[in-house]
Amino acid sequence: MVGPSGAGKTTLLRSCNGTVPAAAGGVAINGRLLSDVGERELRRTRSELAFIPQDLALVPELRVVANVLAGGFGRGGLLTALRALLKPRRADTQRAFELLQRVGVGDKLYQRSDKLSGGEQQRVAVARALFAGPRLLLADEPVASVDPERARDTLELLLDLAREQGFALLVSLHNLELARGLFGRLLGLRRGRLLFDCAPAELGDDELEALYALDPSEDEQRD
Repeated sequence: MVGPSGAGKTTLLRSCNGTVPAAAGGVAINGRLLSDVGERELRRTRSELAFIPQDLALVPELRVVANVLAGGFGRGGLLTALRALLKPRRADTQRAFELLQRVGVGDKLYQRSDKLSGGEQQRVAVARALFAGPRLLLADEPVASVDPERARDTLELLLDLAREQGFALLVSLHNLELARGLFGRLLGLRRGRLLFDCAPAELGDDELEALYALDPSEDEQRD
């Protein structure tokens, strides 16, 4: 999903996981509108979704393993989450380690999260999302704060994991070239409206001009 700043990409992602209600229309999962389901079913549905926010939302003072285990907190209530945090099951710790190994930071299991590099923190956020065993992973600008080489590496990792584990992947990106080079389907969003939904090879200059053209009103605001 690509588009200029303020296009509504983050809002759309948050509407997909039910944290922001849709201002118009609706979000349906498994044929049911999220607005029509009760709190228990909404919680169950959210447990099948994973979200990587742009700021990663790791708890800096906690060890990496605790941040990864937090990916499973949506499965139960507050007491279940506290129990998993204070006295995690050996099987959960092992699974967290295996996921960290898969994303390349298995040796960081017991380090504090704020001692990691930006790239390492990204990978911890990916492992946390995978711990939930999602059917859909939503990622909001997951490579905004790293260099181009690291950005490509992270996105390729997400795509490989989606293929291996069979979950759907929806990513918002500012970098159009990365999006065109790595993804098979592009959604263009501008001012809350979908301008195109196509394969990269089908994307023409007219669509790109419409997506990124400056609005005269925006120029007036800058002046």
